[in-house]
Amino acid sequence: MLEALFAAAAEAVFSYTFDTLEPAERLHQLEAEATDPEQKALLHIEWGDDIGSPHETALTQQFDRLVFVVGYPTAVKAFYMEPWPGRPEVCKSADLLAPEGYGEIIGGFERMSDPDLWIQRIREAVVSGAVKSSTSRF
Repeated sequence: MLEALFAAAAEAVFSYTFDTLEPAERLHQLEAEATDPEQKALLHIEWGDDIGSPHETALTQQFDRLVFVVGYPTAVKAFYMEPWPGRPEVCKSADLLAPEGYGEIIGGFERMSDPDLWIQRIREAVVSGAVKSSTSRF
């Protein structure tokens, strides 16, 4: 009996289909389609901005199942996230959003593996004030 329950649960999980999107284009489309000025203002976003709760809600209302949001701007994420090859302005991170207004339920990213880039990003973060340094080694 328990084996059958586990088998059914595994089948449900492994056969699930996720939608995936990069947020910028979809959010600009939703902003353009909004007729209410307040909603339009809430959805306004510029490239490089992080998405917030109003954006997540609007995105999840477009889907009836879980959706992965990928391709976040590197500038708004932690300095140690791996950039996409050939697209350093975008990092390898993803948030899983649930429909019906639940928003983000889990997030993840690939940690940077290039030590030279790691040190460069630490220096940039210290100079920008995003990270405080107690040493001048970097």
